[in-house]
Amino acid sequence: MWFYYLVFAIVSLGGLFRFQSVYGKSFLIASSILLIIIAAFRGSIGHDYEVYVLSYQYVSDGYPVLMEPSFVLISWLVLFTVNKIELLFLIYAILGVCAKVEGIRRLSPFIMLSLLLYISNFFLLHEMTQIRAGVATGFFLIAVPNIAEKKFIKYFAYILLASFFHLSALVALPFYFLNQDRLNKYVFLGLIPLSYVIHLLHFDILSLVSRLPFAYTQDKLDIIERISTSGEAIRTNVLNVLQVSRVFFACLVVLLSHRLKSSSPHIFILIKLYAFSVCAMPLFSTVPELAFRLGELVGVVEIVLLPFLIYVFKEKRLTYFLLCCYALAVLMLNLHYNKLLQPYF
Repeated sequence: MWFYYLVFAIVSLGGLFRFQSVYGKSFLIASSILLIIIAAFRGSIGHDYEVYVLSYQYVSDGYPVLMEPSFVLISWLVLFTVNKIELLFLIYAILGVCAKVEGIRRLSPFIMLSLLLYISNFFLLHEMTQIRAGVATGFFLIAVPNIAEKKFIKYFAYILLASFFHLSALVALPFYFLNQDRLNKYVFLGLIPLSYVIHLLHFDILSLVSRLPFAYTQDKLDIIERISTSGEAIRTNVLNVLQVSRVFFACLVVLLSHRLKSSSPHIFILIKLYAFSVCAMPLFSTVPELAFRLGELVGVVEIVLLPFLIYVFKEKRLTYFLLCCYALAVLMLNLHYNKLLQPYF
């Protein structure tokens, strides 16, 4: 696992540079290229690698696959050019990493810190494992500023593009109507315990979602439900270490929202999205795949939201250091406890 820690250490050096400087921008580009290469040529070290290889083989043999059109089109592109599976992973790596980095550039006050938070969790989850979801969440992150700026066409276009890579991105459409001008602390502090109450009462929200009149959506939900009841799915622990830490951070940013208000025109949107992502785990815990998908899609705002805490506390360097320690702890948790990946070499 030493290689992942080496990458983390290398990227952490970016904190020595100001992003506005030539060195800072060059370091960000170099870090992005490094992450693309790592994700594209990783081989079979993640959970989903063989699934994508098999799906690519199905496409090349002319069999239908239950995946979004983007995967089929990219597979065809690869098939009719070099016919090397590595090119498919390279394309997804470029799209996923570049979309995330562009979202970070647009939203984060501390670019390199956000990049560390990204590497410790979402890079491993998405670009190294769930490559379709990785591209979708990247486009969602880019779309977020359009909520506060009330640019519906741009927001809709980005979400539509995201859904082209992963259908789950369509759940982000209603977020356009979030209000950036105010945030009711009591409402959003209450949402989190309310979601756990609903979980304890065993109220099945999925039964309402499954009534949507879309055949493709129903097919996907049926497959997810069958997997979750077949014993193949991972059980959802709604009080796992990472989820508890997110509950803590969500409550913290909501409580400090009045002090964060002037830090960014998008801050209330980011806080609301983060609170919703925390609620997704208990609300959809009966179907783990859906709970994780929704939580990760919206929860990607974590990588740009948490660095804003530096503006709140007087000891800014200490806050920066503690957030770096949090990123390192999440990396260790994902590698050694969750076992997201095998050793790179």
